[in-house]
Amino acid sequence: MTGGRLCAGSFEALFEQLTELVTALAECSVPADSSALVGVRAQIDRLTAVVTEAEIRFDQAELWRDAGSGSLRGWMADHCGLGRRAAPAALAAGAVCPADCSPSAVPADGVRRS
Repeated sequence: MTGGRLCAGSFEALFEQLTELVTALAECSVPADSSALVGVRAQIDRLTAVVTEAEIRFDQAELWRDAGSGSLRGWMADHCGLGRRAAPAALAAGAVCPADCSPSAVPADGVRRS
């Protein structure tokens, strides 16, 4: 799988695989060691970048209006399980995008290099 393109499947199929992997990690537990924690955090950072890119596109197209929301913040609070105070914090966390929002901006090994 290394170097190969995994986007050949549908989003739904990839999301199902992600769900299964997260479930397996939860059942098996993440080891309490440095390399495991760094590796898992790196993947969380990469996934956050992917989601933030989608949120930016979602907001720019104002697709939150389709659900009757008045803003992305309101939509996130209503549909993502975030409280009204947590939604702005989630948006602020992604505010450092779009310049460094590419999922490839976060190395797979979690070691950031300058």
